Amino acid sequence: MSKCEENFCEYFQSAICLHCMHRLCIYHIEDHQKILLNQVNELKNQVNQVNIILMNASKMIVEERKAEEKKCIDWRKQKIDEIEREYIQMTNSIKNRQKTLEQLELELNQRLKMEIQQPLEHMSIQKSTNPHSIDAIQLAIQTIRKDSTSLIWNSQPSTLPKQKKIKPWKPRNVLWPLFRDVGRNSADRIHEFVQVKESIQSSIFLNFMFIIFRR
Repeated sequence: MSKCEENFCEYFQSAICLHCMHRLCIYHIEDHQKILLNQVNELKNQVNQVNIILMNASKMIVEERKAEEKKCIDWRKQKIDEIEREYIQMTNSIKNRQKTLEQLELELNQRLKMEIQQPLEHMSIQKSTNPHSIDAIQLAIQTIRKDSTSLIWNSQPSTLPKQKKIKPWKPRNVLWPLFRDVGRNSADRIHEFVQVKESIQSSIFLNFMFIIFRR
């Protein structure tokens, strides 16, 4: 029988070692198996280390994913809040614009009625007027027509034209005694009144004064 192929071994061959593919005796076969088992244990340790690495990596991925998801949630909430604020601002702007236009429309209608329609109706009833009243009404028509150009919808609401507070038009009987005197100074007093009173209502009052004066 052949001897063990391990160096300096005098024992006879027992089997072929799967570790080195040599023909070894039973003792060296066992020694070589121990080497293989040690390698197996080392591999197991390496596998455990890799497993720990993978577990830590997986845990880190989960934590980072959750952190990214939280960022997305926070970002979404922030954007929704911004959109909601912008939406409220836009709707408020629209409401304010609508209110501004409604106020302007109401004011123009009031001015049209008080400064133009009522005086014209009174002139028609009285069947009498004067150039000053006609000029004043024409001026009022031009002014209202000009102000009505602001009745358009745009992104920058225009400022309402500053107007004096409109009061209901009616003849002021308290001024009539001023023109009851038809003496020598009446013309001068009427001329002075015309120079001071240039508004529409004053012109209508003047019309009534002329009527009284003629009577």
